[in-house]
Amino acid sequence: MKRHLIVLLAALVIAGCSAGTADRGTVLGSFAQVGGPGQIVGGRTVTNRTPLTGHVVARSQSGDVFTVTVGKSGQFRMLLPPGTYRLTGYSPRYPGPCAGENAIRVRTGKRVTHINVICVAA
Repeated sequence: MKRHLIVLLAALVIAGCSAGTADRGTVLGSFAQVGGPGQIVGGRTVTNRTPLTGHVVARSQSGDVFTVTVGKSGQFRMLLPPGTYRLTGYSPRYPGPCAGENAIRVRTGKRVTHINVICVAA
């Protein structure tokens, strides 16, 4: 009897940990600084793009906030409930918050491909 109770409790814990992720959408993106002195490549000026570390915050229209840590590649992945979000990036290498390109709309089980969160260098 004890063993069945332990197995039942373990199954409930596992189910509780995974609940809620199936109804989320995936957001893939990059966090970077662009601008500054350009480089000349093949006779054209190319704008610098440097990946940033830090974190990206997604705020929904209803006020929910989700945060993801961004490593040195500048790439990030977020699982968000359905809704519309504004993304903002914060990096110790940049003096202020950096805005996402546009608001994003997340749908259940869908993927929002590559959203950029950009800091503009002076």
